[in-house]
Amino acid sequence: MTTRLRALAAATVLAVAPTALLVVWLVVRDDLPARLATHFGLDGTPSAFQPAGVFVGWILPLTAVIAAAGVVVVTRLRAPGTPVLAGVLGYLAWLFAAVGADTLLSARGVADPGDIRSGAGHILALVAVGAAAGLLVWRLTPLGPRPDTTGERPPAVPVAPGERVVWLGSATSTVAGRIAGALALGGIVLLALSWFVPSDAFVLLALVGGTLLLVALAVGWCRCVHVRVDNDGVVARLGGLPWPAFATPMERIEGASVEMIEPLRWGGWGYRLGPRGSAIVVRRGPGIVLRRTGRSDLAITVDDAETAAALVDGLVAVRR
Repeated sequence: MTTRLRALAAATVLAVAPTALLVVWLVVRDDLPARLATHFGLDGTPSAFQPAGVFVGWILPLTAVIAAAGVVVVTRLRAPGTPVLAGVLGYLAWLFAAVGADTLLSARGVADPGDIRSGAGHILALVAVGAAAGLLVWRLTPLGPRPDTTGERPPAVPVAPGERVVWLGSATSTVAGRIAGALALGGIVLLALSWFVPSDAFVLLALVGGTLLLVALAVGWCRCVHVRVDNDGVVARLGGLPWPAFATPMERIEGASVEMIEPLRWGGWGYRLGPRGSAIVVRRGPGIVLRRTGRSDLAITVDDAETAAALVDGLVAVRR
């Protein structure tokens, strides 16, 4: 299956969720009681009710927004974290769609919604539907091409004794920025919707919306890194913020090399402690790897890594 077909298939799975819920609503709306059972106690008896129009009025738009965000992710983004994000959105879209459809179908033709019963097995079935859809979207979502790795090491930049030099560089992940924006938008939408739903749904929407905003902040913090190389050492800062600063003094550096950084080989994105050592990773691509005295290597993704590594080697040489 080609990349385009896989993205189209994943987008279709996502789009079907709100569509299916809408179809169920159109089919059963004339056979529903005035109120629906929307929450159940531990014994399976209903403990909260909502008017049918109110229930559909918040769960259908919520499902549509999540599914639309997933469609954007699977059709526009091509990064290592894309399938995971798409899978999470697929899980949430289908979970809400399954809950909505089950609530409507359970109430169809029932005169008193208090007669409806639910239980743990029922809940597990709904979660399983969402999980199966999420896994399917995750498997279908394509990745971008993997870059070639290189082991080239540029010659050291000659530095005279007593000479002061400085190099500034950075790296930015547009994909992380888009993901952070999508998560923030989703969180804001959910928090806004939470003010217009009954109290039993408010907590769920507020919790999910707040979580999305926190994740958006974390992803946004890791979308860029700024690197400074001078006679004192190498300093890297994530997100363009002055703190925290990850500094390595020049006297603790034995040398530097250039490598195509594969995030998963270094433990992921952001500041990581992986199997090969420490890493500051904002994207897959070129970076410098510092060999440190008495410590593990430190990898930093940065544009023009060749110049940074050559200057580090030149400064190490002049210190010796």
